Amino acid sequence: KSVCSDVNKGDYFHDAVVTLTNERVLNGYGDQTFRPNVPTTRGHIAIVLTRVLGLKASQYVNIQDMPETHDTYEYAAAAILSGLMYTDEFNNFNPKDELSRYEYAEILTRAYNLTPTYKKKHQFKNVPAQYAVAVQTVYDHGLMRGISRTDFGGELNITRGQMAVTLINARGLSNSEPTFTDFQEAEII
Repeated sequence: KSVCSDVNKGDYFHDAVVTLTNERVLNGYGDQTFRPNVPTTRGHIAIVLTRVLGLKASQYVNIQDMPETHDTYEYAAAAILSGLMYTDEFNNFNPKDELSRYEYAEILTRAYNLTPTYKKKHQFKNVPAQYAVAVQTVYDHGLMRGISRTDFGGELNITRGQMAVTLINARGLSNSEPTFTDFQEAEII
């Protein structure tokens, strides 16, 4: 039985969503849906990655668009202090902004301190130079694939289902095992 009404056996993200919701890394919505095709926001990525990596904010961070009382502040502060994510030129975190697959690839390379291996060069066309290393890196480490053999789909937003799959794919990497005590009884794939 699935944890959410819109996550079905056979969906490419099914096992990842079930595992991560059982571990309380990800949550569904109150209407018993997960909404796997909904784009993920910067705030949500900050929450999830700081949970997975066991990161905490060790000091105050001045974030213009997020007071300390904001429900995502502690996660954004931890993501900023650890170098996973940054604020914009006005010191805004923009927690409700959606993330492109290119931006998410960069965040994943920082989260797991990854470098490209170049063992197998990807065949993606038209990857902007600023994202080339991140795309090669997540491809090399099996974290992300393209939307086709020749298209990474970097300009598209990363979805909740895709994010779940990347987090499971990262399980074999050095910094990837959850460290929260809440997960001690969780079944880890």
